[in-house]
Amino acid sequence: MRTRWILLALGILSLLVIIPIGVGSMLPEDHTATSYVDLDLPADTVWSLVRDFQAYSSWWPDVRSTERLPDHAGHESWKHVQTTGELPIEVIEENSPSRLVTRILDDGMPFGGTWTYELTPNGDSTRVTITEDGQVHSPLFRFVSRFLMGHHGTMDRYLESLGAARGLSVVPVHLKR
Repeated sequence: MRTRWILLALGILSLLVIIPIGVGSMLPEDHTATSYVDLDLPADTVWSLVRDFQAYSSWWPDVRSTERLPDHAGHESWKHVQTTGELPIEVIEENSPSRLVTRILDDGMPFGGTWTYELTPNGDSTRVTITEDGQVHSPLFRFVSRFLMGHHGTMDRYLESLGAARGLSVVPVHLKR
């Protein structure tokens, strides 16, 4: 009787891993996701928040600390120590105060890609749009990223925290591509 329960538990556990890996292997490795919010703040104020990586841990709960790394291929580089681990990034494009592009540096991670931040002034307000052009290498993580976390999850938490840093409550909008 006990052996039957153990085998049943092992079978269920196997299905919980095998099915997500199978489904994940059928999903594309690359994805693009875009979220935006409108903040009742001038673009220069928003830019100063977005661009100050060192201060992220003071307003974005996902980031515990940030450390400046040596430049990588001539690009400014940083390491965000997040609740889920370390995330090294480099700044690959900057056009103050309207556009910033960062790229994940570590090719050995289960995911990679870029975030493109675009700030569009509208009077005293600013639209902040983030586009993630990402890759998820592991089939299991592709399943988790697509169906459990969502491709917009981290961007949305970032945008909500960005607004909250200035006392604003915002709800990110997802653009369909």
